[in-house]
Amino acid sequence: MASWLFHNNGDGTFTDVSQKMGIADNPGKSWGVVATDINNDGWMDLFVANDTEANFLFKNNGGRHFEEIGFTAGVAYGEGGKARSGMGVDSADLNQDGWMDLFVTNLNHEFYGFYQNRHDETFDDIAGPSGIANATRLMSGWGLKFLDYDNDGSLDLLNRQRSSR
Repeated sequence: MASWLFHNNGDGTFTDVSQKMGIADNPGKSWGVVATDINNDGWMDLFVANDTEANFLFKNNGGRHFEEIGFTAGVAYGEGGKARSGMGVDSADLNQDGWMDLFVTNLNHEFYGFYQNRHDETFDDIAGPSGIANATRLMSGWGLKFLDYDNDGSLDLLNRQRSSR
């Protein structure tokens, strides 16, 4: 299946710009998508979680075209180069360094992906060191959202999941 991108015409209608913007050239099993600015250039990029296929990271080239950089950015595959079952995604500046980080839930025995931005259009998966990998090893994650539910100034993570224990 192809990914789609629709442009809001400002009059209640939308135009399919998937082909023109380079999105349609990347078929996948998309389950989650988040718009975020991964390189602080002022243009919204798109991170897409795919089920059993490589995740996509579409870098926005000034509103003219998207370039898929998931593999070179280090977010396409899990450890060992294996595609995971990506489901829910969100983005936030979790370490408060001014750069957006990425989070993706996967199905059980695949760990969740927690991608810390390296400030050069690449990411490190820090799910292991952060404790997220062990905590999610036996869970299937779906939707998720970062929020500060207790107003302490630190982002918390809400995840819809199912345990396979």
